[in-house]
Amino acid sequence: MYITSEKRSKLAQGLFDKMMAMRKKGERQIKQYEIAFQGVIEAVFPDMAWWEVTERQIFYHLMEHKDPQATVIAILKGLKED
Repeated sequence: MYITSEKRSKLAQGLFDKMMAMRKKGERQIKQYEIAFQGVIEAVFPDMAWWEVTERQIFYHLMEHKDPQATVIAILKGLKED
């Protein structure tokens, strides 16, 4: 799979926007961030499941680091590109 710079930018913007909106609302539940991030990925890549787009295990990363921003960065760094 080749990810265009346009798709990468759209994904990054969507993930950071979602994270900031959730933080602004005071969301602290890791599971809610996981679901939201997966939803953003699948909205940008509608023909794929989130795990086909990134190597990052979102829930485990959130559990380990407890930092949604670090998880967004990890998701983007872990994009699967052939």
